[in-house]
Amino acid sequence: MGGATGGTPIVLVSGPPASGKTFVAEALAERLGIPLLAKDEFKETLFDQLGAGDLQWSQRLGRATFALLFQVLELELEARRPVIVEANFRAVEARRTLQALAERYSFDSFEIHCTASREVLLARYAARANSRHPGHVDGQRLPDLVTAIDERRHVPLALGGPCVVLETTDFGSVDLEALLEAVGLHLRR
Repeated sequence: MGGATGGTPIVLVSGPPASGKTFVAEALAERLGIPLLAKDEFKETLFDQLGAGDLQWSQRLGRATFALLFQVLELELEARRPVIVEANFRAVEARRTLQALAERYSFDSFEIHCTASREVLLARYAARANSRHPGHVDGQRLPDLVTAIDERRHVPLALGGPCVVLETTDFGSVDLEALLEAVGLHLRR
């Protein structure tokens, strides 16, 4: 896993909510022509099939979403297909799961960890609350986000491969072309 060559190349886009992960992951997937496994897409499918509910229901489906996300990643690794995986991973749990996958499948990870200032994250989160699927119950999650930011729960996964910390406080300063070039090189190794 991580820095060794010869495994299936994967790209992990991590970071706290509202840090720009989806924007970055979608741009990479589109430009590079590889599949994107996005946590919120899985979760919103579950909401559509099982219904939206309260905060506890959303958290329960969130746990199920990560299980599904990692299961699909495992299928992609088994088939040796490069993929982009985007989520607000909790580093300790995700690292453990990814290390278990690495014991079964050889992969080379490239992580893009999106981050922004506390003020920007909170403002973006509040601004998008009414535009996302109602199952996310974003309005009820703001105190949890504040705690997660203050406790620095969303840190890079540190899997041993390259990790780019992408400051997205000002999207205008993000050099997507340089990022595309770096990820493209990783995928072609």
